[in-house]
Amino acid sequence: MGIALFIDVFAWFFVAIHKPLWTEGLYIVPLLALGNIFLGIYYNLSIWYKLTDQNNWGAIITLCGAALTVVLNIWLIPHLHYLGAALATFACYFFMMVTSYALGKKHYPVPYPVKKILAYLITVCSFYALQKTILFFWPTWWISVLTGLVFLGLFAALVAWAEKTEIQKLLPKKSISHG
Repeated sequence: MGIALFIDVFAWFFVAIHKPLWTEGLYIVPLLALGNIFLGIYYNLSIWYKLTDQNNWGAIITLCGAALTVVLNIWLIPHLHYLGAALATFACYFFMMVTSYALGKKHYPVPYPVKKILAYLITVCSFYALQKTILFFWPTWWISVLTGLVFLGLFAALVAWAEKTEIQKLLPKKSISHG
């Protein structure tokens, strides 16, 4: 989320150091970051086929993801260039995540907190979209930094509130000293 919210800061920095060409592909970074979150979720979900000794599913999902990437790259890159490649990667990782989740539910059900994960993802995407809307009307460096800090802080507060029980488990217990 931090990368997406502060991508404009990177762009202004690249221009400031006289490297404006470095900004050319920055617009795809948030999409690739979200795609890589899907890849991370896929890695966590993929444990089911290892635990059930059905590793062939991992190969099948990976090969289907690779085929999807190749087909989408061939179709999208000539028209959308960088964005086409980013969309292909995003679609591949999303497909692999959803497929592994669906098959895992069937072969090795785990009660994942899907609603909470979706709420986090929707919140992050909403904050990003809201920041981009604000910057459309007020495209200044300080508004970008300010909105990035506010939305990052709000998200951190939301996570701290939603996960307070888990956070408390991680904190050291206070001991009462007698003496």
